[in-house]
Amino acid sequence: MTSELPATQQSPAPAPPYWTTAKRLQWFSVALLLCTIFGPRFLHCMRPLDYVLLDFYQEWSSAKNVFNELPVYAPVAVSIDRYLGMESVAGRNDWDVNVHPPTSVLLAIPLHRLNYSDAYLVWNCASLLALVVSLWLVIRELHIRFTWWSLLPLCSLLVFFEPFYQQMRHGQLNLILLVLIVGVWVADRRGAATLAGALLAAAAAIKLFPAFLVCYFVLQRKWKTVWASAVAFLLITGFTAWVLGTDTYRTYVTEILPTAGTWKSAWNNASVAGFWHKLFDPGSHGGSTEPLILSPPLALAGTLLCWGLVMALLAPVVWRAADRRQRDIAFGLTTIAMLLISPVTWEHYFLLLMVPLAVVWLELPATRLARWSLLLVFLAMSQPIILICNWVIPGGFDTGVATPLHTVSLLSFQFYALVGLYAMGLYMAAAHSRTASAAACLPARNFDDVATDARQAVPARLLADAD
Repeated sequence: MTSELPATQQSPAPAPPYWTTAKRLQWFSVALLLCTIFGPRFLHCMRPLDYVLLDFYQEWSSAKNVFNELPVYAPVAVSIDRYLGMESVAGRNDWDVNVHPPTSVLLAIPLHRLNYSDAYLVWNCASLLALVVSLWLVIRELHIRFTWWSLLPLCSLLVFFEPFYQQMRHGQLNLILLVLIVGVWVADRRGAATLAGALLAAAAAIKLFPAFLVCYFVLQRKWKTVWASAVAFLLITGFTAWVLGTDTYRTYVTEILPTAGTWKSAWNNASVAGFWHKLFDPGSHGGSTEPLILSPPLALAGTLLCWGLVMALLAPVVWRAADRRQRDIAFGLTTIAMLLISPVTWEHYFLLLMVPLAVVWLELPATRLARWSLLLVFLAMSQPIILICNWVIPGGFDTGVATPLHTVSLLSFQFYALVGLYAMGLYMAAAHSRTASAAACLPARNFDDVATDARQAVPARLLADAD
């Protein structure tokens, strides 16, 4: 005679396999279609022609200046003539000198002997390697089930994701920053405080805005990481000054850094400062914008007020984060806040949201509203905003003028997406806090009950059968 366990004690039924034959065919068709449409442009931008100057030219030319008795921040016109043998450039570039910090130049020094196109190819290959490492770290840390079939949706998302294309097209620094930021998160999860601080310092030395992540460690009272990051930043800066010369830093601080404010009202700036300056204090770079009211004090007041609101919402979440899930959400929120508070947030900066997007995806409630909200956020971030502006605004980016109506709609939808992702993270942090508080009030249970509840709490997508 067999006895059946009560329904409350039975093990949950295994989740159905995700990669059915139908799913494989569907994703193979989607990946083939998207790669056919968008793939050629990626191959073309991996190694641009010598006369097409894009962002990586700043690092490469500055690195060559180090070995050619020119100032690191020599005018671009001088380096174009010397290294490319051209007096003019076929294609638009919006900078007269390298606008990146001195430490970023060190990354390109190993490439200074290569010509521009070959150096660009090596740099993009290194960036792709950094992306692979970042994905592997996130997948491993969050225990995301990943198979060879998972490459189909991954490749589909990447070729469709405009920030990834802009990163590769311009040879930007974001994938190097991404692997460092993901490394900070992993090191913190594993209790490697000194390593987390060193990686954070490296990211802040390459581009200044990742220094905002130190707020996470201050609010978590992880002082060892805070001190490690401060010491490492000083050492990296000192080494850079020794290699490039102290005059390089003097030029950067007094001449280059002050020009960053002229880009705040750029059409594709998705930060808080970008939103308010486009409305009330347009700058001289990044597309012409008609202000609602020309009032620099109002732009500053709106920016500071929103910065304060972002920090007021972030601080208690990070301060109270106690378990691993809460800290993952808090770190993700800090990363989103970093982009909101940065003076300039280009669309390719959205690549830095890998950790918060993964955490939000895993913690997402199983509701239609939640799924559609995340999908809309991702789709908004995926769009080529400048190309859309060229279609909608007469004259386009080169000669067109965006009206206040364009500013609060077309030019700001990626800013709204960033705010939406921040709101989703705050909601999940609050929900997890309520769940943890309720669980603390429950009576003690035996091990079997706890193990069953834990398995049921794991998102079904993590338990999907790989076969």
